[in-house]
Amino acid sequence: MLDGKKLRFRCTACGRCCRRPGWVCFTDADLRRAARFVGVPVHRFRERHIDEKNGEGFWIRVTRRRPCPFFRGGVCTIHEARPEQCRSFPFWPEILASREAWNRRARTCPGMEPV
Repeated sequence: MLDGKKLRFRCTACGRCCRRPGWVCFTDADLRRAARFVGVPVHRFRERHIDEKNGEGFWIRVTRRRPCPFFRGGVCTIHEARPEQCRSFPFWPEILASREAWNRRARTCPGMEPV
């Protein structure tokens, strides 16, 4: 764990994290905030954007061919209302687990400074 280390991150808005394959989780609060931001009811937001629901939240699948649906024109179109998962990047437990994990992600994220 990188406890006590001074980690430096400054988002460059490159969008690489928005195009990285994986899943983006929306909690109930994230859904409400994003739906309100785009001006649609929560159920409509879910119908249009959510790929899967499980006990831990609502999920959007991101693939190499399909970036996050909110990443358009090189920007996050819901940046002010983005989900907590996006707000907290890169300070995720799996990235903070070790120096190697942080540095591995830093090789693909220009906003992260290696330690």
